[in-house]
Amino acid sequence: MGNDKFLVLIVDDNPLNIQVLAEHIKGNDVDIAIAVNGKKAVSIAKGKIPDLILLDIMMPEMDGFEVCKELKKDELTKEIPIVFLTAKVSTDDIVHGFELGAVDYITKPFNPSELKSRVQTQLQIQKYKKQILHDKKVLEKLNKEKNEFLGIAAHDLKNPIYSIQMLAKVIRDEDIDKFEIREFTNDIITSTDRMLEIITNLLDIN
Repeated sequence: MGNDKFLVLIVDDNPLNIQVLAEHIKGNDVDIAIAVNGKKAVSIAKGKIPDLILLDIMMPEMDGFEVCKELKKDELTKEIPIVFLTAKVSTDDIVHGFELGAVDYITKPFNPSELKSRVQTQLQIQKYKKQILHDKKVLEKLNKEKNEFLGIAAHDLKNPIYSIQMLAKVIRDEDIDKFEIREFTNDIITSTDRMLEIITNLLDIN
């Protein structure tokens, strides 16, 4: 997993807003990337894959809704959580933002405590998602190794089972003396010991 910092991309055409946001959310665990327009935001997001995007809605040329659409249709960036920054608080705008794939919104002017709380919440969710993905990969690897081992074990069990079967048939069907029976039973015990060893290993793996 590592100890990499979170990367937050702030997108706003007002440099002062970017400065205020950055001051409130930067820290030991957060790095900041900035974009002052939508096209630049899309370019940075596809290149760096931030953990969170704070995205202004009202921007010239390419507004926040368009940026969100562009990012959500790309496999590389569609999972990046987007929090809209808006002075518009109409229900229709908020609903539209969520429909496009945003996870939250923050209204301007920013309340520092609310801003920090909402950002930290999304970053923690990202942290948990990364941990889940990491654990999933580990489990998939272990499951693959287990299946490979089961295949080998099943193959290895065939030999002692076959030996026991053949020896039992000889004891049953052939006219053999007591000494030969003792030899055969010793071979059977050796085969069953091998089988028990394989089965014990299977139980340990499971």
